[in-house]
Amino acid sequence: MCDHLKHRNIVITGGTRGLGFLQVEHALECQANHVTFTSRPAENGGNAEDTTHAQQYFQDKYGDKVTHVFSDVRVPCPSSQGQLVDDGVCNGRVFAPHLREALSLPARVDSASLNAGVFGPGDATRRLDVISEDNWDNVMDTNCKGVWLGLQDFANAQKTHPSDNPAVVVIKSIYGSGASLFGNAPYHASKFCVHGVMKQAAVEFARAERGIPKIQVNSVSPAFTRTPMTKGFWHVEAVRGHMANAHPTGEWVEGTDVAKTVGWLMNPPASITGADLPVDNGVMAQSIPGWSIADDVRKLTGEPCCGTAE
Repeated sequence: MCDHLKHRNIVITGGTRGLGFLQVEHALECQANHVTFTSRPAENGGNAEDTTHAQQYFQDKYGDKVTHVFSDVRVPCPSSQGQLVDDGVCNGRVFAPHLREALSLPARVDSASLNAGVFGPGDATRRLDVISEDNWDNVMDTNCKGVWLGLQDFANAQKTHPSDNPAVVVIKSIYGSGASLFGNAPYHASKFCVHGVMKQAAVEFARAERGIPKIQVNSVSPAFTRTPMTKGFWHVEAVRGHMANAHPTGEWVEGTDVAKTVGWLMNPPASITGADLPVDNGVMAQSIPGWSIADDVRKLTGEPCCGTAE
């Protein structure tokens, strides 16, 4: 039985579906004391069906060890520093102590996964020459600004409710290390931003100072996993096979492997901070030609290599 997260109170943003849902389940299976997961309210673009399903599923299975909070990571709370609207919804600032107390959540947060993210347009409007400013802002505000706000809130919460060994995991992507014709400019830019913010946070919080304990900050970079975000690549069998073959292993990444990696980094060995850990079946290890192209070239020419021996 996994007990890696025993006694830890955890927050996971964007936890109602996909990789976030798997992270919530894994944390609870690893005996976390309490897991709080968030999603956007429907009026801010959240998926009400996903939220209802996740709330019911986790409540039925884990009872009071899990709590859902509506939160939009793009927008801080009002200037009144955490004032809740009538139904207990606060836009962002999910780590603030006053918000946790108002919602009867645990008195401290030990670990967080800043997982909430959006892809943006996947059709022809994704191209750099035509993408709209609204699409750019939505992706950047969610994926990049949301990570900054989450890190800021986590650090500030540690001032008043310190953890013995706090840790934050940021969900990056292989698309935060290179470009792709299947991506879009704001998504790639936002994930490169995540990489920079993670590195900076790891250095700034590497030592206890200014009332903030040492915080370990790391990121995880998945390749293609079968989630709602990647449905366009896996719901058609032929496309699914091509995308699998683009990975050196010839396989899609298992979402549970991403969740296990995040869980490990929520309570990592003391010396690990500022690291980006690919969970990508070797994608970031390869150069050109990749496996899928190499297979085609072999069929045409055998094993071409390196010119002549002279």
